[in-house]
Amino acid sequence: PIFHAGPTVVSGLKRYPAAVVENLNPLRTGEPYDALKLDLFQRRLLETRYFNAVHLAIDPDPAHAARAPLNVRVIHEIDGQPPAFIDAGVAFNTDTRLGVTVDYSNADIFDSAWRFRPRLNLNQKEQELQLNLDTPPRPGAVWNSYSARLQRRDIEGEVTREAMVGFAHNWGLESTPSQMLASAHLERRSVEGLVTEDNYAVFVGYRKTFRTTDDLVSPRHGVLGTAEIGTSVPGLSSR
Repeated sequence: PIFHAGPTVVSGLKRYPAAVVENLNPLRTGEPYDALKLDLFQRRLLETRYFNAVHLAIDPDPAHAARAPLNVRVIHEIDGQPPAFIDAGVAFNTDTRLGVTVDYSNADIFDSAWRFRPRLNLNQKEQELQLNLDTPPRPGAVWNSYSARLQRRDIEGEVTREAMVGFAHNWGLESTPSQMLASAHLERRSVEGLVTEDNYAVFVGYRKTFRTTDDLVSPRHGVLGTAEIGTSVPGLSSR
């Protein structure tokens, strides 16, 4: 018989509530199981960085075909260690010269399933600190992001300092998710210490990510794309 989606049975959880897994399930109860959606479900769970491995299995008993349970087994990081990662690198660029980048990721900041991702980028011309905080996924695979950035650039005597704070509502859990966003920017520019200009802006935008491919994990043909539109708010922006 055709197997239809039933309840999600989650095992292996040690740190997070079962809702973290269930909220990312693209299958609706009662609809026929779809291999592509199961692949998407597994990929979504792995991309959160909550788990090291995810295994899905449909209950094979034909007697349960009308509402076959989906067994989801997750494997956490090594016991006793937080779900945190550090990536660091050194680079040389002919424009910005010697630089270093440090990325930190913690998928359970404050033991709350919030994801914290600071990034520090330093070189001889530019210095940038970026902070990102993501909420746990809610039903429908949606989540919010909060961000802040401090940046300084010194290019041929023109020194630019910028501060930004932002909020985004995301959905889709693609590598570039669809989102609605709002951000506030403050910038000060000076040239050789003689001319100083202050700029500010409140920006709102919308981004839509779409894909139509023959396979989610290893596509061979199809369409991938992102469309984005945004504007500063009149009266709240200098330019």
